[in-house]
Amino acid sequence: MERVAISLAGTLLQPVLVLAPLAAAGSLDVARRDGVIVAFALLAMFACLAESLASQPIALRPGRSEAPASLPYLTGLALLLCFWAGVAERGLSPEPASGLLVSGGGAGLLLLGVGLRILAIRTLGAWFVSEVRVVAGQRLVTYGIYQFLRHPSEAGTLCLGFGGGLMLGSKVALVVAGGLLLPSVLWRIRVEDRALAHHLGEEFHRHARSVSALIPRWAPPAWR
Repeated sequence: MERVAISLAGTLLQPVLVLAPLAAAGSLDVARRDGVIVAFALLAMFACLAESLASQPIALRPGRSEAPASLPYLTGLALLLCFWAGVAERGLSPEPASGLLVSGGGAGLLLLGVGLRILAIRTLGAWFVSEVRVVAGQRLVTYGIYQFLRHPSEAGTLCLGFGGGLMLGSKVALVVAGGLLLPSVLWRIRVEDRALAHHLGEEFHRHARSVSALIPRWAPPAWR
């Protein structure tokens, strides 16, 4: 019950968070009149609720962090900056820059990002953590979504950033996604792959040779 209450509280705070630039500019009335901004805020609420409810209590076991503790926060901040840039540009521009088709495609990319992150969370269960950590006895997960992608959570994060920019028709948000979010995600992938290779050796290298990091190949390994 406590977990559900925390999830709901975080969900209800999402519109406040993503619409902060318009609130600061005194332009919240623009958000109420713009259906795309309203839909974007609702999707942000849905993403927060779905991810919170899919998460499980973390399996706290001894292990050394393989990356700076600030890395997850940097990635989260980069994603938030994408959202803020998109909302600000759309809300403060005289005319929206995107049509219905582009906004719809962006919304679809956002939902894909949510789906990828949920699948990653559900597959790893209590092993899903924000920091890069490999503990003694941990096995490489190669089933579920991980038979198609080595880093589905990171792929989902990129879909959220670029999808939000497209949905809001914001060139600035897309620049932020490419200039801040993408490097942060690639940095995490590099650190995580290096840690897995160090701890798991050939088991990881076999998986890496057959499964790509962010973009799935045409057929899963079992079909080749």
